[in-house]
Amino acid sequence: MRPGEKAHEAALDILRDSRRGIYKLHISPASPIEASLVMSSYGLKDKEVSRALRVMEEAVRLYINPIYPGLSLANLGVAADLREKYELTFFDSIHAAVALSYSLIYIGGDKRVREALASEGGRAKPL
Repeated sequence: MRPGEKAHEAALDILRDSRRGIYKLHISPASPIEASLVMSSYGLKDKEVSRALRVMEEAVRLYINPIYPGLSLANLGVAADLREKYELTFFDSIHAAVALSYSLIYIGGDKRVREALASEGGRAKPL
């Protein structure tokens, strides 16, 4: 997400709402890995990725102290089932599996993930 993008503004709204106590923000344990891989795939050097991840963490902590749920083999098994059943991407399936496993509300832009969660008895909201 880049400043000025609709998703960036929506994410900032979630952070602000979390600071006000509307949400207790949990960040998928796969998100930092996904962000790191995306930056590396765009050609950023490890030092640049490291700096960017620290800046992202500091930016989030300006608003709240996020909770990072654990990631277990069972979560990854659920993720594999979700990929097979709903054709989710690797990381989307992990985010969905974590939301299901911890009874969290998934907030994201991917309609397919939200629909998969709803079909599995989970809760989801658009970003």
